[in-house]
Amino acid sequence: MICELCQKECKTYGSLHSHLTKEHKTSQAEYYYFFYPRYDLFDGEKIIYKDRESYFKTDFNFKSNLFDWLKTAPNAKEYALKILTDRAERKQDWRLLTQTELKTLFSPSLLGFEKIFGSLENFYSVANAAGLKGLGCETPVFKDGDIKIFQDTREHYPHTFDCQVEVQKLACGDYRPSNEFFCDLFVERKSLCDLAGTLTSGIDRFKREIERAKELGFYLVVLTECKLSDVEEYSSSNSFARKVNGSHLLKQIRDLTSENVQFVFSSLRQRSSQIVERIFRMGEQAKRVDLELLKDKGEL
Repeated sequence: MICELCQKECKTYGSLHSHLTKEHKTSQAEYYYFFYPRYDLFDGEKIIYKDRESYFKTDFNFKSNLFDWLKTAPNAKEYALKILTDRAERKQDWRLLTQTELKTLFSPSLLGFEKIFGSLENFYSVANAAGLKGLGCETPVFKDGDIKIFQDTREHYPHTFDCQVEVQKLACGDYRPSNEFFCDLFVERKSLCDLAGTLTSGIDRFKREIERAKELGFYLVVLTECKLSDVEEYSSSNSFARKVNGSHLLKQIRDLTSENVQFVFSSLRQRSSQIVERIFRMGEQAKRVDLELLKDKGEL
């Protein structure tokens, strides 16, 4: 690449940026603002420079600007879908992202795509045609009848259920349903602090747990007792530990979400207990649908 100020050739962007500082006393932001100006598509303001990659990748300074622009843009459908296909191409992962993942990214959530495309069915049809495959949005069906929930012996802060509970050592997670509802589905409960610990110092152990569950044919739902925004705003209060922020935790959640792992968030404990039971009453269907999406729609 060529320095636009003096036409010197630099081998990497790193060397270009170093050259700008040493030879021209110019910051990256000043350089790119002058030679490669970019503006927010919604309000026309300069794109805020953080680093070169993000500067050229984004068309908006804030999520709210993206959402407001999509409300009236004539090419809203194409632009919104391109957010997903560009990411899939870049990551070489054509899994249709879950509601939880999309809420952590600079992207509409599935409910946002529903508004853009007129219905979730329309969006899923277009996304599938573009090569994105993932969980569905079918209406949940809950099996009636008495249910017993098995609780792991290591669960230290157990839920209170409106059904029979039996304590036993589980091969995975903290809860599983009784045999008549059994479908290799397990729920692991975590507080915000538990989640932060799991996704930092405990990440290797948790990855082994997920891999073991996959090998055994188990499906794992991680139910975190907080709002997703609490995770986003998280910061470590332990000055002696490695600093942990919400962005790191959200990236780990995206990296761990897979064909046999979903993350669901519920800040009310009684509501969380209801969600656990309703997931179990869905049986095999719970593996096929986006549980966070159902929760946000009030269907879980």
